[in-house]
Amino acid sequence: MKYLLVTHRVENFDRWKTVFDSHNVAESDTGLRILKLLRDEADPNMVVLFFEMVDADKALAFMNAPEAAQAKDDSGVIGDPTVMILSEAAEDLVANGPDE
Repeated sequence: MKYLLVTHRVENFDRWKTVFDSHNVAESDTGLRILKLLRDEADPNMVVLFFEMVDADKALAFMNAPEAAQAKDDSGVIGDPTVMILSEAAEDLVANGPDE
């Protein structure tokens, strides 16, 4: 399984969240499923999103579509997001512990 981690700063969280919520169907159509939506305690306009990703090509196409750029502008995202595509490690060190 692959995952998508996105971090970005927004002008106003409530405004951003309204636009984000309006894209639920588009995200699910690309095989993205939101697992976590987090905010920095020190800066609540710093947002971290963690998605499960079925198809990396579809997900990246969705993120690079003109509609996504417009949504970014409409929602008040500041600057370019940091995006990471992650894969599960061969061994799950969190579950097994580093000394096992």
